[in-house]
Formats: sequence, C-alpha cells, structure tokens
Amino acid sequence: MTINVRPRVLMLVHRIPLAPDRGDRIRSYHLLHYLAARADVWLGTLADEPCDQAAVADLKSLCQRISIEPLTKTRWWHAAVR
Repeated sequence: MTINVRPRVLMLVHRIPLAPDRGDRIRSYHLLHYLAARADVWLGTLADEPCDQAAVADLKSLCQRISIEPLTKTRWWHAAVR
C-alpha cells in the first residue's frame, strides 16, 4: 500500500510573478506553474508596487498559501542607511 503525498515547496521570489511581463517575472511565473502541478506550494514574495487583485486571486488558485510583503519607500531608505 503506497500513499501518494505531494511534496511541499516554499517558493520565495523578490517580485510578484504576475503579470509576467519582465524576465524575472516570466521565469518565476513558469516555475510556479511547474511546481504547482507537482507539489503543494507556499509562496512568499515582495511587492514594490500595488498588487492587482486579479493577480492575487490567480496566485491563490495555484498556491496553498501566499504571503505578500509590501515594500515602502521608508523601507528602502532604512536599507540604504544601513
């Protein structure tokens, strides 16, 4: 008797992978689709611009859980000072 358990994957990307309009987003988008077909994916990402709710809904359909951390201008300033 074998139990088919899907692997669990934590995917961390530096930018939301939707809309795939730049090289890094295109790569992350296709990797996410590949992983989601084969594993349970938890996604952690940063957002340097406002999130489109349709994109967030698409991500939720692919992932078990998503966490989007917005980057604010003060965060960039603190990073530069450090």
